[in-house]
Amino acid sequence: MKTFLLSIFVFSVVGVAGQKIKLGDEYLGGVVAYLLQPGELGYEKKHPHGLLIAKSNTGKMVKWEEAANLSKEVRDGGFDDWRLPVKDDLLKVFNNRTFISNLPLGNYWTSQLSKEDEKGAYVINFYNGYSYTEYRETTVHVCFVRKF
Repeated sequence: MKTFLLSIFVFSVVGVAGQKIKLGDEYLGGVVAYLLQPGELGYEKKHPHGLLIAKSNTGKMVKWEEAANLSKEVRDGGFDDWRLPVKDDLLKVFNNRTFISNLPLGNYWTSQLSKEDEKGAYVINFYNGYSYTEYRETTVHVCFVRKF
């Protein structure tokens, strides 16, 4: 007997003022990279929540410390809570990358420092979704996210 896991993903919902939003849409100063799914903490059918990716600096290549500093300067849509993503958030962006037009392939910084190497931080490879440690002095792609 084979067991299959069935995942149902919401690709569009009704947002602010009845505006229909979907993955890849510009919304609240960013691009919709993830929509919370039924059963996830914070999900509301009538009020969408999820993850936005900033339009500014996305895909830029920088060292980790510069990426952390740049996140404090992002003000897309007038919001000041843009940040480097944690691994789980960046994997959501990776999984929905086909809906987001401004993401070059390559490695992307996360905000998480490596547990294996004191000079490293975790990256997600946007070719295959693998996570591994990269030296923080290496130049890697960056993107910034915020929850909505």
